[in-house]
Amino acid sequence: MEKPRKKFSIKTLEKIIIRSVFTLIILGVLAIGGLYAWVVAAPRDLANYIPRIEKSLNEILVDKSVKIESAELRWGGLEEKLEIRVNNLTLKDDKDTVIAIFSDVKLDFKASGLLAGKLIPSSIKIVDADIDLSREKVAEDENAEVKIDADEINFFILDEFSIENTRLRLPGKLGIWLINYANFEIENEKVIKFVADLKTQKDEAVLVSGDIFIDGKQAVIKSEFSNLNASYFMAASEYLEGVDLRFDMLTELRLTDFELSSASFNALNFSGEINSDIFREKIIIAGGEGKGEYDFNQEIISLEWLEILSDDGTKITGKGIYNSSENAELHFGLENIRPENLNKFWPKDVGDNALEWINESVRDGLVTKASAKLNLQPADAETGIIPADILDFVFEYEGMTVNYLDNLLPVKNISGNAKMDLNSIQFNIASATLGGSKISDAVVVIRDIEQEGKTENIEITGNVDGTVVDLADFYHKIVKGKKFFAQENAKAGTAKTKIFLKFPLIQDLLLEQVNYNISSDIENAAIDYLLDIFHIRNGKINLAINNDEVRVKGSANTTGARKLGPVTIDDAAASFEMLQNNQGERYVVSANVKNSTIAVPEYDILKPAGQNSLFDMVLVQNGGAGAPIILQSAKLQSPSLYAEASGIIKNDFSDFISLQVPKMVFNGNYLAANAKANSGNYSLSINAQQLNAGNVIQRFKDDKDDGKQEGGININVNIKAEKVYALNRQTLDNVNLNLACYAGECDDLKMQTNTLSLASTKNSLAIKSTDAGRFLRAMDMYEHMNGGNMELQAMKKNGDLSGEIFILDFKLTKGDFLPKVLTLGSLTGIADTLNGEGIRFNKMKTDFNYKKDGMLELSKFKMYGPAIGIWAEGYVQTETDNIKLEGNIVPAYTANTLLGNIPVVGQILIGDKGIFAISYKLSGKYSDPSVSVNPLSSLAPGILKEIFQ
Repeated sequence: MEKPRKKFSIKTLEKIIIRSVFTLIILGVLAIGGLYAWVVAAPRDLANYIPRIEKSLNEILVDKSVKIESAELRWGGLEEKLEIRVNNLTLKDDKDTVIAIFSDVKLDFKASGLLAGKLIPSSIKIVDADIDLSREKVAEDENAEVKIDADEINFFILDEFSIENTRLRLPGKLGIWLINYANFEIENEKVIKFVADLKTQKDEAVLVSGDIFIDGKQAVIKSEFSNLNASYFMAASEYLEGVDLRFDMLTELRLTDFELSSASFNALNFSGEINSDIFREKIIIAGGEGKGEYDFNQEIISLEWLEILSDDGTKITGKGIYNSSENAELHFGLENIRPENLNKFWPKDVGDNALEWINESVRDGLVTKASAKLNLQPADAETGIIPADILDFVFEYEGMTVNYLDNLLPVKNISGNAKMDLNSIQFNIASATLGGSKISDAVVVIRDIEQEGKTENIEITGNVDGTVVDLADFYHKIVKGKKFFAQENAKAGTAKTKIFLKFPLIQDLLLEQVNYNISSDIENAAIDYLLDIFHIRNGKINLAINNDEVRVKGSANTTGARKLGPVTIDDAAASFEMLQNNQGERYVVSANVKNSTIAVPEYDILKPAGQNSLFDMVLVQNGGAGAPIILQSAKLQSPSLYAEASGIIKNDFSDFISLQVPKMVFNGNYLAANAKANSGNYSLSINAQQLNAGNVIQRFKDDKDDGKQEGGININVNIKAEKVYALNRQTLDNVNLNLACYAGECDDLKMQTNTLSLASTKNSLAIKSTDAGRFLRAMDMYEHMNGGNMELQAMKKNGDLSGEIFILDFKLTKGDFLPKVLTLGSLTGIADTLNGEGIRFNKMKTDFNYKKDGMLELSKFKMYGPAIGIWAEGYVQTETDNIKLEGNIVPAYTANTLLGNIPVVGQILIGDKGIFAISYKLSGKYSDPSVSVNPLSSLAPGILKEIFQ
């Protein structure tokens, strides 16, 4: 029979619970106390637990395994975690190959885990380890990489992962860094926070902190670095060598499949220096910032923007792309660079001569803004041939001064922009000044930079708008030879000039090595002795010069400065052209000489002022400044004067060598002439249809020295003329004249005409004429004779002329004083005949002596004809117009002298003066002399006439 159950009461339940809890407490205390006693008593060797620890760590690793040499358990107290210190932990891959050994690893555990029998740590600390991230092969096993990838550790089993006093080997030249301290806090499976204190191989401290965000196999690591140095990243670019640039940086690393895929960065607070082989000088960095990205898969660096400020105030900006396949497209900018600092930023071994020229020639001012573009393609890197357009460098500048050639005025206040590639630099000058002139639209190009076998050349083109003074300074120093602006007055006016210069960039440059081409439009020019002939004023000129020639072309008003023969270009509107080159010089002048007077009075040549006239001339000079000038052509056209000429003239215009005048028309003259000069000896040949020689004859008559001129020339003149107009409009036909003058004395003259033969030497004069009346009228010696055959023979001595004259068969009409004598002598009928049809004479004969003071002495003067006979003695003073003559007049000369024809008796009683004769006397002025006649003498025989006189 079953025993009856006891009743289960609440009181009983309470007793059971109390007993159970008490028992558990006692057991727990005993367990904890025992464990504590085991742990704290001394470090406990965990050799027996190593397999379990290895198993726990292998759960954390993926495709990796660990091998532990020894382990021990430590506990710092109730407030500390339990830790297991693992020594010489060996990390192996899935092929059991050793890939890393950690000498000391600290594992922290939660008590609950230990109580549960699990040895998976809550945190891991690696101390005094070597971590190699250089991706280099281990010598013992070339197939193994000493690398721990993020996907090889199951971090999320842990609460914390830290590293202390560990050497970290980084790729390339980054070298070995020391991790003083690095801690990773795993918040959950998607977020890990970290902080690290690092020291570079240069013993420089770097602080970094950030967050890791994980989404499946994608991860983003955001970090903040302090005091980074650009040289740490030389593994990414060799161009960072020598760059000691420090900065703070915000980074964002992106991982795919736990492999680094890209990294973006934002760098701040730049400081340091760039002492790279790329640049010629050290660049001190005072500040700046930048932003970019690196693609680990394609190895591409993308620089979104960069801004650096140097200690000299220069601002550097940049952006671009660069990858490991030598493909680069980089953009850089510079601001506020002074010319003296440009050397810092100029790439080394590029355009040395160009830079040297800039350093020597450019000063002052500022490069306000610059940008550079570098575009390098893989094909360029493979061929090793770098194209010129790989670099595109553009900059703006202002306020600069350039001394482009020694001794020339510097160009100041230069503003503009420039463009540079690897082959050339082009400066575009918007504005500048040269002395008092303004420069615009100028271009300076430096070519053939770094071209093998070539020397850099500089080309300068531009416009200069200003004064002729500045142009003259430039012209005189560039152009050798003739000084176009030699006179001070030549520097008047304004000029608009286009300039081209080209010269090599070499030391000790000579002007002979400069190629130049200059064209200048000059307004209001004033130039003395243009072409060595005339002044110009208010000129409008184009001046063009180059290495081969100087060309001047334009128009101006002229003022007389020098005569070209009888021509003076005075107050004329002229156009002209001058050309100078190695062969010589050429001048072309065309002028309206309306306001000029062209006069040679002695030859009746006159172009009066106010008469529209054109003068054209072409002069050429070959063989240098001392060579003669060739007058290719000259033409003067006016209503009163026309002339064409050519010839050769002395270089100083002092004389001619030869002249040809194919046509000359003036004052009734139509002629052609040729003249030559040789060592002071001249020859002149004239061929004329018609000559007006009246003034020449009058000049000859008025010459008191009988043609002698002090310092006169030696000249031979030959004139052939169909018709010559002499004085009193008398003509000489078919004239052939030869005249020789020696030292100004024209003593040798020969002339032949249809009616005249004349020969004059130093000692004699002989004249024969078949028309004495015409000859005397032509010479303005006597106008009342018609016809007559004349013969004159005379001797010259000391300027006097003495001899005799014979004239046969002539007629006198009118007269100066003869009618008055006849009238007073009651010979009115003869006087009327004289004043009418004239009186015929058979013969005139007289001896004469003509002195150089104008005194004409007559002796044995006898003139007779059928109607009258005249005898005279006395003189005529041609200079004072005085006359004194006395003699006899025999009327009815033929009948009156018949008795005289009786031999012996006739001669004794009468002679040849007739039976009846009238004596007379003349005195006073030739034009109105006083006349006295003795009528009683008219009845006396000639032999008795003396009684009544």
